[in-house]
Amino acid sequence: MNRRAHDSGVPWIGGIPEGWAVEPFRRLFRESKEVNGPTPVGPMLSISGYRGVEEKVYESESLIRDNDQLETYRVVRPGQLAVNTMWLNYAGLGVSELLGHVSPAYRAYWISERLDSKYAHHLMRSAIYVQGYTALLTGIRPNSLQMSRADLMAFPVLVPPLEEQRAIADYLDRETAQIDAFIAKNEELITLLTERRSALLTRELFQASTERVRLKHLGRIRYGIGEPPPYVDEGVPLIRATNVNAGKVDARGLVFVDPADIPSSRIVWLREGDIVVVRSGALTGDSTIISAEYAGSIAGFDMVFRPHDPRLAQVVGYSLLAREVKEAQIDGLSARAAQPHLNAQELGDVEVPLFTPSRAECIAARISRAWTDTEAAILAARHAVVLARERRAALISAAVTGKIDVGVVA
Repeated sequence: MNRRAHDSGVPWIGGIPEGWAVEPFRRLFRESKEVNGPTPVGPMLSISGYRGVEEKVYESESLIRDNDQLETYRVVRPGQLAVNTMWLNYAGLGVSELLGHVSPAYRAYWISERLDSKYAHHLMRSAIYVQGYTALLTGIRPNSLQMSRADLMAFPVLVPPLEEQRAIADYLDRETAQIDAFIAKNEELITLLTERRSALLTRELFQASTERVRLKHLGRIRYGIGEPPPYVDEGVPLIRATNVNAGKVDARGLVFVDPADIPSSRIVWLREGDIVVVRSGALTGDSTIISAEYAGSIAGFDMVFRPHDPRLAQVVGYSLLAREVKEAQIDGLSARAAQPHLNAQELGDVEVPLFTPSRAECIAARISRAWTDTEAAILAARHAVVLARERRAALISAAVTGKIDVGVVA
């Protein structure tokens, strides 16, 4: 049924159904000043951009704080809105179902009885509201942009009739549960396919040969150009760490440089069959085989392995992706410092299976066929997840702003 609408008075919200109001945040949310004191209240909580308020999971027990370090941490009670004002551009807020505590930099708010808590959760985390927050954030670094208290207090909150709020919340709970289940199934499929791909490498490479050889005996390792010159609109592709993805070059974010801006002694012109290995950062040890399409490109900050016999290139490339090398050898080397890194000597000492060139070509061909099929299935599942998340975000924004009828008419 069509409903009459009126202007919300907020450009980024637009029209809203008749009977809906817009009120400032300060009228509907009251800040809680409660802190832990000597005894922490509940577990440490964090706010996920996708899941909302959840119990914090520590990567290491050494990161867990002592009770005396938690005295000033803010208490969050079930039904309160927890807000990380430095993470609002990533939906860093949500209504908590848990009792616990959060960083002193966070805030906790009691919610007015005029707002259904589930509706408030969906509304305040909706994509359209995140866009509204983002327009008001200030700061220098993308990960520490913050909304001022004044802007938050004045932020517009949509207030439908309470019955309609509950209907919207119930509708979104049902619909998002179905979408989340679909996403979970696809993520399980991605995990299964990734494991199957890993098992393929183990079977074809490490179970097929008991002989091992150090990488330095199979070819030459060189460093890329290091700090690149200014990027240009047209030039030679520069292969960087961000272009290294599951054994292939990822063209997303590909940049170009002018070779004339680089000393010739530093340039490593990539050939088909070269293997680019990430030297440092979060992707340390990841590698990719250069295909004919990217022959003639320039290696960036990473290392390049060039086999003496091109027939070994693909088998070596697949070996570097296998858990027996990547997890058992390379990851341990790169994790020895606070900033993961890998040098040419360490890479050269990595051991890979030894095959004759002719056998290496046969094995690489079998792996390539299976790898291509599995990769296609993984990409399809990932695409399905992306589309589902986009639909989920659009659905929530449409429902909480009255753009779709959920079955209750004022």
